[in-house]
Amino acid sequence: MVKNELQATKTTTVFGPRAEILASLIGPTTWKTVPAKHDSGKLVNVPLAEHGHSAMAGIHDPLENREWAGMFNHTMKVAGVALILGRLLRLNKGYSFDEQSVVDIVSVSHNGRRHADEEKWYQTTKITSDNEKSNRTDTEIGLEILAQKGFSKDFLNLVAIHGYSHSELEQMTKGSIDSWNLNMIIPAYLDQRIGQNPVSLDDRIAGHRASKRTDEENLQHLETWTRKAELDIFAALKIKDYAALLNNSINMLARTELAIKLGKFSDDEVVAIRGTKEFTEQRKRRIPEKRLDIAEAAGIDQERYLDAVQLTSNDINEKMAQPERWERYLRRLYLNDAEKETFNIIADLIDKKLKGQITQADIDKEFPPDTWWADSMLQLFIEQKGKPKDPVRRGPPPRSNIKKLFDKLTGKKKEYDIYTSGTKRAIDFLARRQEGHFNPNSK
Repeated sequence: MVKNELQATKTTTVFGPRAEILASLIGPTTWKTVPAKHDSGKLVNVPLAEHGHSAMAGIHDPLENREWAGMFNHTMKVAGVALILGRLLRLNKGYSFDEQSVVDIVSVSHNGRRHADEEKWYQTTKITSDNEKSNRTDTEIGLEILAQKGFSKDFLNLVAIHGYSHSELEQMTKGSIDSWNLNMIIPAYLDQRIGQNPVSLDDRIAGHRASKRTDEENLQHLETWTRKAELDIFAALKIKDYAALLNNSINMLARTELAIKLGKFSDDEVVAIRGTKEFTEQRKRRIPEKRLDIAEAAGIDQERYLDAVQLTSNDINEKMAQPERWERYLRRLYLNDAEKETFNIIADLIDKKLKGQITQADIDKEFPPDTWWADSMLQLFIEQKGKPKDPVRRGPPPRSNIKKLFDKLTGKKKEYDIYTSGTKRAIDFLARRQEGHFNPNSK
């Protein structure tokens, strides 16, 4: 529990995961000819992540970039919504919540997925160091990768929750919510509410069942745990009455802004709210200097106002998941890694379509319109008129400790070049913003 109002209302500015967290997702791959398990052992030539490296970001090959974009999209959405719920729980109840820790945890929560999937898809035993056949989970593989890169045991223990058994999860939430470690529980809960997009728990469980990644008994326990966690989280988010909201100006502002984002106020009400001095002044201050009655100033009934700012589990939707600035930045640079070659593919497909050699269906097969990656790449191609953007960062040369970070975490000493990768540019940006507590030798 947070002990005082100053701590309860403090919000950390998040620029994204720590630089070393994002850097740990980069890694080399090797093209190998291996039997495909799903195709009767047919030999295929594919890029495989090398042992000890995640290789889930910084991907220049368009097909690889597309393949793992779904997991990147998932972790970004989970992190974004986790920040919203955690901040509101802290404002409403004073619970302890660390924004930076949560973004860091979620960013590497599935960093072993590529190894686990490639082990399932292809006849290879590359995952284990002793070459024995592996049946470990992606979490176990990911934790090994992080350990090899020097991350602390304390951090690994936080990330490990994504591989917890149902009994371990139940133990962590056995008591009341004020005894929970929200930095771990909120991301674990949201992992069951967000796939590529926010979905109902029923749909998410159905998706797990269809994927057959989890056996039925454990799936039922997972569903039971998630429903309990959901009930407790949203009970804690409930505002008792308007007086309680009025006595916490920061909470009122946060709830009002989110309610506007979620479309819970009518257009006329939004205009009225934004036109009040109470709302505009509080947005500038963002500190609890005095009680600000936005509802009265906007001429909105208190009960109506209170109803609009309350939250339910149904509010975990696409509107809530709209990315903050830091998330948009990282998404853009993830795509930038493969932008040039992808634009060449798009241009070639469009040319073939104009010549009548292929149809729109053929383009949709390569760029499924219902996926974040394809939709974003096509939009960028249109907006930029087919001209890819250069990730070159203008300004002073990269600091020596950033180079040391790449050398240590990516194993690419000779290939290091901060100017040729969108993801590397993001890492450089994050390192500079974390000046004063960024150390590539200590995590």
